[in-house]
Amino acid sequence: MKRRSSFFSVLTVSLLALILACTDEKPTGPGDHTSTSTTEWNNEGYWVTTDLNASSYTDFTFYNFTRRDTVTLSLDQARSSTNWHLGLGRVNVLINSGDTGPGQVLGVDLAAIGHPDSTNFMGFSDPSVIDDSDFSGGNFNLAINEWYTYDPFSHSFELTHYVYIMQDAEGGFLKFQIISMVDNGQPPNMGTVSIQFVYSDMSRNLTGMPDTLTFDGSAGGPIFVDFSAGTTTQPADPQNSTEWDIAFEAYEVHQNNTVFGSGQAGTYEVWQDQSDPTDFNETMMVPMQVPFFADQFGSPLTEWYNYVHPQIFSKNHVYVIRDGDLYYKLQILAYYNHDTSESGYYTFRWVQL
Repeated sequence: MKRRSSFFSVLTVSLLALILACTDEKPTGPGDHTSTSTTEWNNEGYWVTTDLNASSYTDFTFYNFTRRDTVTLSLDQARSSTNWHLGLGRVNVLINSGDTGPGQVLGVDLAAIGHPDSTNFMGFSDPSVIDDSDFSGGNFNLAINEWYTYDPFSHSFELTHYVYIMQDAEGGFLKFQIISMVDNGQPPNMGTVSIQFVYSDMSRNLTGMPDTLTFDGSAGGPIFVDFSAGTTTQPADPQNSTEWDIAFEAYEVHQNNTVFGSGQAGTYEVWQDQSDPTDFNETMMVPMQVPFFADQFGSPLTEWYNYVHPQIFSKNHVYVIRDGDLYYKLQILAYYNHDTSESGYYTFRWVQL
């Protein structure tokens, strides 16, 4: 507040606390216990964020520890913003670093490093006992990640010949199997790769004669595959194109959805349900109501829950989050709205250490 004259100095000092309490600025200090729209101070010594709405199937809700509140960002905006620590979307929890953001936010699951306070939120207080190497950042998880095996002794890559059913970038159905990889070597050299596939468009019938697509993957890619056209392609803007379905890059297979593109691509690992996971002809119809898994952003908090049909339960693991020189501990308590029982509403407790 601007001082109008020396006569108002006493009044200025006496009103300062009231003015600060009424300001629109979010609190920034760990000793300031002002509540926000999402978060309240618990007298036992921690913050409780209650019923944070992350129920959208397409968007994330971003949370900032310093503000003790949410930050309005799209996923694309968040990937270039340092103004968030956690991103929550359904069961997925992101942190701002690595593949998911430009920040310095790293995390560790105390259970993953065998710490005795792995579920004892109140008991853990000293982050200095955690090695720097135990912290990790944002990453992504690939749905098509078991199409080969790697032998660490011979340093060789061998195909599993597993069969996949897929929804392509535009929602059509297909089945594919990677059938050969010739003259391949260490990454990025995938050699010459061949795929057999049946593309059925919107029909669930997969009884057609398979086509074969072969490409040179020795340079590592990315090599974009459009199953509806039966060819490889080179989209000018892969992130915003639906003219490709999967992309091979140095032994990784990326799908056109979420992480790598704007399409609808998703994969059902039908090989897990077949009596012979390598029999291309065993499953001739796309089953109803099967899950199609997209590639997903991930973090050290990715496995925070157990699924016991039909509900999600927190493992109650304690996580330590590091942002530069600042440390926080966090424990997810619930996934359901306290009033309506609707899923995708997080309650968690946390505090700066």
